[in-house]
Amino acid sequence: MSVRVYDTAAGVRLIVTGRDFDPAGKQAQALMSDVHADPLDATLCRRQRCFRARLIPKPHRLKCRTTRVVFPRDETQDAEHAAWVTQYEAASQGRAVCTFVQALGRRSQPNALVEYHHSLTHALGKLPLA
Repeated sequence: MSVRVYDTAAGVRLIVTGRDFDPAGKQAQALMSDVHADPLDATLCRRQRCFRARLIPKPHRLKCRTTRVVFPRDETQDAEHAAWVTQYEAASQGRAVCTFVQALGRRSQPNALVEYHHSLTHALGKLPLA
C-alpha cells in the first residue's frame, strides 16, 4: 500500500494505492476520520459509494463567476453557458488543482488512475494552485 500526498489550495489530498476500499465501509470511513477529511466529502463518499477528487479548479479560485444551469436550457442559455465555459477555460490555463509532494509506503509507482489524475490536475508541474 502507498499513500500519495498532494498540496491543494485548501489543504492536502491523499490518494491510497495498492489496496481496495469500500467507500461506504468502516475502514474507509475510519481512515477519512483519522486524517480529518472534510466531513461533507466523507459523507458523499459513503452515500454515493465512490471516492471523490476535484480535477479542475473551482471557479471562485479563478475569480471566475459561476454559471447557473437551468433545465431545460433554451438557445440563449446554451450560448451563455458556452461563453462561460470559454471564460472558465481561459482563466484555468496555467493553474493546477494540486501539486504532488511525496509517496509513502511500499508501492510508490503511480498506476493508470494516478497518472490520469496527474494529467488533469497538473499535479507534477510547478503551476500555481487554484
